[in-house]
Amino acid sequence: MTTGPITSPTTTTKTVVIGTTTSSTTTTAKSTTTETKS
Repeated sequence: MTTGPITSPTTTTKTVVIGTTTSSTTTTAKSTTTETKS
């Protein structure tokens, strides 16, 4: 149930990986930084 909405953003990130791996890595880094700050 909760995994449903969480999977949505994850799928978008996967699409970005296919386009540009560098961009995807940067986005992932930002997410990790936000979690650490929280």
